[in-house]
Amino acid sequence: MIENKYKQALEQIWGSESYRVTFLLSTIGNLYAECDFSHDRRRLTDSNYRDILNDMFMIYCLENKSWMGVS
Repeated sequence: MIENKYKQALEQIWGSESYRVTFLLSTIGNLYAECDFSHDRRRLTDSNYRDILNDMFMIYCLENKSWMGVS
């Protein structure tokens, strides 16, 4: 089961775009976040999950800067 802190961090960082990220739990218990737009998949741990989700969001914004109003 995915802990609530990961879901809350995703909603805080990604906001209305949080539907773009899927959490994947491997058979050995590793948790991954995957962006369906950029196909970026990264392993989450208790110490890095906020940094990883921030990095993934930054990449997502840069790839979509033309319609997101980012310059």
